[in-house]
Amino acid sequence: IMKHKLFSFIFLMMASLSVARASETQVDGIWYDFSDNNAVVTYHGDFNGEYDEKYAGAIKIPASVVFEGNSYTVIGIGEDAFKECEELTSVTIPEGVVRIESSAFQKCKKLTSVVIPKSVTSIGDDAFESCEELKSVVIQGGVTRIENSTFGNCTKLASVVLPQSVTDIDDYAFALCTSLSKINMPKGLTRIGDYAFSNCAMSSVNIPNTVTSIGAGAFDGCEKLVSVTIPKSVTDIAKYTFRNCDKLKIKLPESLKEKVEVSHCASVKYY
Repeated sequence: IMKHKLFSFIFLMMASLSVARASETQVDGIWYDFSDNNAVVTYHGDFNGEYDEKYAGAIKIPASVVFEGNSYTVIGIGEDAFKECEELTSVTIPEGVVRIESSAFQKCKKLTSVVIPKSVTSIGDDAFESCEELKSVVIQGGVTRIENSTFGNCTKLASVVLPQSVTDIDDYAFALCTSLSKINMPKGLTRIGDYAFSNCAMSSVNIPNTVTSIGAGAFDGCEKLVSVTIPKSVTDIAKYTFRNCDKLKIKLPESLKEKVEVSHCASVKYY
């Protein structure tokens, strides 16, 4: 009986591995996982994430793909799909993609810009982290949360356009984006996470009156920051939110007087 159970277990494991491997199929130079009538862009490699080959140059992801006579709608870019593809220079993401998973474009060192279509509703942790040449990002709509380190350490990123749908900018989302001088804060934003904009290059920040929480070190090391007004909607703010912002002229509610350390700032005004 034990031998029979062991054989059955090994057989099931081998079958599951075969299915997983068979789902990685290349069409016109792009690898996909297929499920029902949908396709997710992936990579070609072993089960430990080692690549057999890497994407390079300009990649245009189609809205749909035909394989063995069946048509599949491309709905996602999978985890690690383009990770460390150092020769990838551009990517076109079609309308219809709804998710970009964790580390999808992490460390794509030659990627210079990205436009994320309105259909995308989620972008995973580290999705574009350490894309050293990334200079501009436009997220057209649908996304509600910028996840942990999504654009962290993109040192040449100068401009970001966020949709009004974004309510949460998570921890380290734009940390160490040392060239980031222009970003819009969506009108429905409610939370700015820990170190979200640490060491960025903005000179002023317009925080909307929907924000209720600003995390630890959110603007730590923003040495060029000279003007910020904290709205009365903020009830939760970390003590060292503006540490190392020595040029800052800050205006904030009396209710926050004992909560945040601003004695080092160039000037402080309470209202």
